[in-house]
Amino acid sequence: MAISKIIVDVPLMQTDQPYSYKVPEEFADMLEVGMRVHVPFGKANRLIQGIVLGMEQESEMADEDLKEIAEVLDFSPVLTEEQLWLAEELRKSVFSYKISILKAMLPGFLNSSYDKILYPLEGLSQEDKERLFGSQESLAFSSLDLKAGGDDAIDSQRAFETRVSGYRPEEG
Repeated sequence: MAISKIIVDVPLMQTDQPYSYKVPEEFADMLEVGMRVHVPFGKANRLIQGIVLGMEQESEMADEDLKEIAEVLDFSPVLTEEQLWLAEELRKSVFSYKISILKAMLPGFLNSSYDKILYPLEGLSQEDKERLFGSQESLAFSSLDLKAGGDDAIDSQRAFETRVSGYRPEEG
């Protein structure tokens, strides 16, 4: 079974290393070093973007302990061997995480972006639910336009923060 070494898009000191993932049979012939992938990460198996740094046939870990790559995002590598080498060299002389250096080498439209999805909780009144969510079951946080909405949008934000999350920012 093929194993890939993937650095995940979590720029922290603890995650600044490649992780081993199983390569599913359907990706075995197409996966190459320098491609972007989605992988399950952490105990919650949250899908996040990663970059393939290497391939091998066996791993020190037992195959059953490894998670599988969920999705391949590219048809061909978006980073070359030279860029991967440069990122490793820069990491030695620049205070930055390797994933941050690699992402800086990618065109902006290829970088990952994550959004929070907001859901109404049971404690939210029907009136506030309709005002905040309308007929929608959920909202993407990025879709909120507080500046364009005037006072009503600011009131909605305060109501949301107070009733849904129990947090109200200090005014001043």
